[in-house]
Amino acid sequence: MASRSAPPAARPTPAAAVRHRAFQAAEAPRLAAARVRDGVASLRDRIGDRLTARRERPRGAGAATATGEPLRAGGTDWARLGAFGAGIAVGALLGAGTALLLAPATGFETRIRLARGARRVGDRVVDRWDDLGDAVRRGTRRTTSRVSRSLVRSRWAAEDAWERRLAEARVRARTKV
Repeated sequence: MASRSAPPAARPTPAAAVRHRAFQAAEAPRLAAARVRDGVASLRDRIGDRLTARRERPRGAGAATATGEPLRAGGTDWARLGAFGAGIAVGALLGAGTALLLAPATGFETRIRLARGARRVGDRVVDRWDDLGDAVRRGTRRTTSRVSRSLVRSRWAAEDAWERRLAEARVRARTKV
């Protein structure tokens, strides 16, 4: 009896392969956006659940130290604080090590580049500071001259008013005599 085997799988034609790759490339951004959207929704749900649970729990309820004993009001859990500090220190060391391993230049070149950048920033700060000083001096000069002009005009107006009153008083004095 002859065995029947499945026909060999048909290979896609080159044109079909190109169309398939083009379809995948066109769909990739949509699929990535959907994955990000789902991840954000999941994260939002988890945060909402935690906040709800925290709001519903009475204040101080369930608070315990790392050793399991209840935490007194206003007390500090030094074990947790120490673990947090250790985590920060380990993270800083790992970050520094990674930075050293992945640095694109040698330490000497990096120091020179940082010094040059710091010098440029310093020069820009000095320039901006000088510009600010110039603007303040200009504004002060302008304000001073405006105030000075206003004072002179006010003095003139006062002198004119005084002279008018004197003239009116003289006229009244002449008419009474």
